[in-house]
Amino acid sequence: TVQAEDTSVEYNTTYTVKFNILESTNNYLGNLIVSEGVLTPGFDKEVNNYTVSVGKDIEKITITATPEDAASDVSGDTGEQTLKPGENTFNIIVTSESGEENTYTVVVTKEKKTDNTLSDITIDGTTIPGFDPSNPTYEITLPEGETTIEVGATPTPGSGATVEGTGSHTVSPGDTIVITVTAEDGSEKTYTITVKAPDPNNVTLDTLSVDGYTIDPIFNKDTLNYTIKGV
Repeated sequence: TVQAEDTSVEYNTTYTVKFNILESTNNYLGNLIVSEGVLTPGFDKEVNNYTVSVGKDIEKITITATPEDAASDVSGDTGEQTLKPGENTFNIIVTSESGEENTYTVVVTKEKKTDNTLSDITIDGTTIPGFDPSNPTYEITLPEGETTIEVGATPTPGSGATVEGTGSHTVSPGDTIVITVTAEDGSEKTYTITVKAPDPNNVTLDTLSVDGYTIDPIFNKDTLNYTIKGV
């Protein structure tokens, strides 16, 4: 308020001053931390691209991003993140108070597993005789009159491997079934099953039972004499 020198008459004039506070344009991170591996290069607010390498058994990583200016906002791929084999790209966006964005990118490379073995092979639901994960070749005898078999294969638990060649197969003696196991790193291992015809000289039984009774001893194709119990 301004008052004139002549106090006999009162003149008052009021001046108003307005202050315009500029919004911050700071859209930098103050820090960037990963829970696994090492950030490369080391954090620098003016460097936007980083890489991290982790082992094949690391399933998750936590990314912590702190803005340099508390008035700015951080969004995007922060917190706990799930990792898949190979490259995983995460983007962190810093938005200044004035609305300007700045993106930081972290590429996490997870080592791929090399295990391409099976833990089981089944024929019509039963484990193939003599199965061993390190043995890649097998033979089966096709029962008389049958032309279709169901092949199952289970990758080693935790390997992340994929399997091809399973399912229903129409076969005849002499055919070969190939099961291909592919590890996460792309390396392959094959298991082969050769289908044989029944032995024409085989005159043994596959099973022996008597309804309502038990036999002694327990059936074995090489045992010829039994006693029926319960008679």
